[in-house]
Amino acid sequence: REGIQGGNVTDNAPLRAGKGSLYEGGTRVPMIVRWPGQVPAGSTSDVPTIHVDFYPTLAALAGAKLPAPEKQILDGENLLPLWRQERKELSREAIYQHFPGYLGAGGDTFRTMPVSLIRAGDWKLMEFIEDGRLELYNLRRDIGETTNLVNAEPQRTKELHAKLQAWRKNIGAPMPTPNPNAGKDAAVAAGAEKKKKGAKKAAP
Repeated sequence: REGIQGGNVTDNAPLRAGKGSLYEGGTRVPMIVRWPGQVPAGSTSDVPTIHVDFYPTLAALAGAKLPAPEKQILDGENLLPLWRQERKELSREAIYQHFPGYLGAGGDTFRTMPVSLIRAGDWKLMEFIEDGRLELYNLRRDIGETTNLVNAEPQRTKELHAKLQAWRKNIGAPMPTPNPNAGKDAAVAAGAEKKKKGAKKAAP
């Protein structure tokens, strides 16, 4: 399926792929925080964060009370301890992402197809739901995601895949289902296109 999954709309080299993809070129962006007196100037952190972290962070900044866990599950973490350098790590063990659909890029290519991933430390495992293909990368050593380590790291692959599957089950993640009419639909579309071309040739 790699042949039809090359529709990049941006080039973020040395990161792989671009906007709309769940490879690093589509998800990794820098976060810049300026807060004199609170965030030390010139300080850095390589702890990965995700958009759902902004809710608890902004709530903490405003002194707002978060909903009780039984009323609303909180997916993100408060980033203030990282910004203020009070802590070097967050509490969670992994970041999860799930995109159960197709994102086109024109010309029968896709920026991404249905995929889930888990990012734990330096390791990132992707499961392409359409065919079950797994890809494993060490982002510290291979930021461009050029070398799939599934065969070289079978135990790590198994452990991360199990965590990803458990997370999907726990949150009730929607999963795509096979289209029983896929072959029929393709044949109908091909026939209609052929008929259309034939009509053009017959026109005076």
